[in-house]
Parts: sequence; C-alpha cells; structure tokens
Amino acid sequence: MSEAYKDYLKKKEWRKGKTGYSGRNINRMIAHLKTLAQRLHKLKPFTLGNAMAKLRLLPVGTGLEVERAITPAERRRILDKAKTYHN
Repeated sequence: MSEAYKDYLKKKEWRKGKTGYSGRNINRMIAHLKTLAQRLHKLKPFTLGNAMAKLRLLPVGTGLEVERAITPAERRRILDKAKTYHN
C-alpha cells in the first residue's frame, strides 16, 4: 500500500498539464506520514506492524550539484586558483 502511494504521487496530475510531484515533495509527504504512523503505532499497535517503517525515501540530490552548474573549464580555473591560495 505505501509503495503504491509513492508511485501514485509520481504520476498524479496535480495541476492542469503538470503530472507527478518532485522527489523532494514526495519525500516531505512520506516523512509526515511515517511520523504519524509511528505515533499511531505507539498508541495502538497495528495488527500487521507499521508498514510505513519499511518505506524508504526517494533518492534526491542536494540541489547543489556544482558539476552541472559550471563548465569543466570554469571548474579547472577555480581549482587552480584554490591551489595557489593553499600553497
């Protein structure tokens, strides 16, 4: 059920012409649901156990992928400049 919900969020049409939530939004929603399920499980344990405990978040980047943000020439120039300051 929980994996199916994650797949549903990836494909859901949430605005006209826009389909699927981003990985970060899905992770945020799943994190809230996992916390809620954990607290409910403490109050009154689920008969089959907490299914949300096994659910993993989607792997997403940090948003700071420098390798994609600059060209290889710019990267080389920055590293060379850093080397001169280090020595």
